[in-house]
Amino acid sequence: MRKLIAIIFVLMIVCTNSTGFCEEQQESHDYRNCNWGMTLNEVKEAEGDVVWEINDSTQNADGYIATIGTIECLIVFNFDSEGKLNIGTIMDNSVYSNYMFYISSFETFETALTKKYGKPKEANDIWLNDPFGYYKDNKSEWGNAIATGRLFRLYTWATNDTQIQLMLGLQGNEIVHAIQYVDKNNMPSNEVSGL
Repeated sequence: MRKLIAIIFVLMIVCTNSTGFCEEQQESHDYRNCNWGMTLNEVKEAEGDVVWEINDSTQNADGYIATIGTIECLIVFNFDSEGKLNIGTIMDNSVYSNYMFYISSFETFETALTKKYGKPKEANDIWLNDPFGYYKDNKSEWGNAIATGRLFRLYTWATNDTQIQLMLGLQGNEIVHAIQYVDKNNMPSNEVSGL
């Protein structure tokens, strides 16, 4: 179920760490060991000896589970209609009973991404249904704010070819925490046709 949610979340974000997260990606690559435009076979060769557990042909997505640092992650690769890599997502696959661990993990990833790519181009903490600022003004409650849909965090970086988004928020009834890499030159269209 979490695998399917990861794939759906990737598409939803496009359309509308530890230090290990950043260390996994080499400067000469766009996402992990891969470059935009690679085919699935080229991606599998570049990623090496892993067990590919995610295969969703309806979403043109493949991936596997890996541990980065101490965190179990879903590593997802999305391909355009021509079979070329254009989106990659590293999704925290952990389920924390203490929701503040999501906040700590987000801040660790933010620090690592900032170290690698510089200050975020955008840093958005979106607050909903907190009219008196109880959650916003009490950082010790931010984990609960995430779990109840009152806070969504979305930070963005960019390189010449890649848009990078760090996100944390409630999607449906699941907390989603991910880093998404998108090929700027081959971004999915969010146009609606047939209207």
